[in-house]
Amino acid sequence: MNLLEKMNAEEFKKLCQAPNMSDTFAGVHSIYRMLVHKKTFVSACYVGRRKGAPPQFAEGESLSMRTMIKRGPRNELMEREWTGFGFTLTHRSVFEDIIKTQGDEIRVTNRGLSSRFGYEYAFFNPIDINVPGDDIPFCHRAARAGHKVVVDMSVFAAHIGNHAYTYNDL
Repeated sequence: MNLLEKMNAEEFKKLCQAPNMSDTFAGVHSIYRMLVHKKTFVSACYVGRRKGAPPQFAEGESLSMRTMIKRGPRNELMEREWTGFGFTLTHRSVFEDIIKTQGDEIRVTNRGLSSRFGYEYAFFNPIDINVPGDDIPFCHRAARAGHKVVVDMSVFAAHIGNHAYTYNDL
C-alpha cells in the first residue's frame, strides 16, 4: 500500500468499536495525514487505556476538552505543551536540535550503559520530580529546542488494552 491509499474504514471502526465514526476519519492513512502538515512533532489524539481515562496530552483532563474529544475526530491541529507517545511522528531534527541545545545536560555519563544499549543521550529521562515519566520530559526538551508539539485531531489512534480504547470510552 502506498501512502496515498485509504485504509479500510470499516475494519478500523470494527476493531475500535466505533461504528459511528465517519468513514473519512476512520479510513484516513494516519502517517500520510501527519506528514502533510510539515510539522516536526505531530501526535495523534488518543485516550488512556481504561474507561473514562482522559486524552493523553496537556489539558486533556479538562471537562471542556473531554467534551470536545468525545464528539470524535475533526479537521484541526491543536498546539499542546506535551503529548503521550502512543502515536507520534517526530522528525529527526527534533532529536538533533535537542542535542545541539541540551546535549551536555542529557549526555549519558555511565559509559558501560551507553555502550551496552548503544545510545549517548537520555532524551526521555525525567527532568526533575515535577516533570514525571518519559513523554513529558521529551516534549519539554523539544520545546526548549524550538519544536512545538501539535495534536492532529483528525487522527484518533486506538489505545490497545482490554479492548481498543477510543473517544467512545471517555
